[in-house]
Amino acid sequence: MDMRRLDKDTCVMRAASLLSLFSCLTVASRVEPGKRLIKTEFEVLELNDDEVQDLIVRNAPFMDISYGPELQKSDSLPKAKLPTKLREHRASTIRTLIDDIDKELMKKHSNKLASSRSKATTGREPTEWLFRMIRHLTKNSPMRVTTQRIIHKGRPQFSISCRIESPDKNMSLDKMDRVILSAPINGGASVVAQLEVLRLVASTAVQITRPIEFLFFSAEKAGLLGSQSVIRHYQKKNISAAVLHTDIDSHTASGAEAAIGLIRDNTDRRMNRLLQILIGSYSTLPVRNIKCGYACSDYYSWHVAGYPVAGLSSGTMTKRRSHTLAKTVNFDYVKEFVNIALSYALHMTDPEVNYN
Repeated sequence: MDMRRLDKDTCVMRAASLLSLFSCLTVASRVEPGKRLIKTEFEVLELNDDEVQDLIVRNAPFMDISYGPELQKSDSLPKAKLPTKLREHRASTIRTLIDDIDKELMKKHSNKLASSRSKATTGREPTEWLFRMIRHLTKNSPMRVTTQRIIHKGRPQFSISCRIESPDKNMSLDKMDRVILSAPINGGASVVAQLEVLRLVASTAVQITRPIEFLFFSAEKAGLLGSQSVIRHYQKKNISAAVLHTDIDSHTASGAEAAIGLIRDNTDRRMNRLLQILIGSYSTLPVRNIKCGYACSDYYSWHVAGYPVAGLSSGTMTKRRSHTLAKTVNFDYVKEFVNIALSYALHMTDPEVNYN
């Protein structure tokens, strides 16, 4: 074909496609055997496994970009829709479900997860327990539920997706536009909170306008590997989503007032405004604006890829990504995050309001 006959826009589009393909093909080839490509806030490094493990032990923030092209914003990604108002009838449904929050069940899940981790030789065993528990919690749901393992190349631990859709098969549902709640698998309190929200949503036959998807990401501390892999796939499929990511400690710092931490850096302003309203409406705790920093948790992967994301964390950032389990869990505190995440999932899918 004569390139002189192509218009300018066509040339630009083809050049962009070739650049993207080149990026995909060269990620693996540009890394020496036995090395991994690690991106810190200030530089890109080639490190061996021991050096990467040292970063993990030091709790240093980084992204491991060895297994695919770097995430970047896509102009072709459809804009996620947010509700124009919060309807009182929906709020009544949410408050009824909040009354059904089971702190004893959360404690049981926390103990089981802690026990599974203490006996595990790899990250796969506790993840298998989590997968089985999700299937158990949703097996009698009146909703349509799809649960699947998401396998990651070179990693024993997989991520998990549980997608919930309306029980009304005649209801118009855009499967390419989703409401997502995500959490790191290694985050004890975050996993417990997300399991309880999932159980409550799955227990009711409430109508929803789009799928509610619960994502549990593996390998967060290993450079956000799980979230990068999943999000890369979603971009390829052109799936739009509005995301709430929860990564919490199960207690507050000694002497500190209990609060809901709303992450303000590398998050979406519209989503943050919505979360402020939800916290004020459904939590007894005050909101505290916090900064989490570069590659702090998996919400950062959503942000880099251009998805509107809000992040919830503890109100006091005592230690980056400090994940705790049964012995220190304050379930009254964790319940507050369940309240907020549940209200987010159901207000974002209310069929009686407009979205923009």
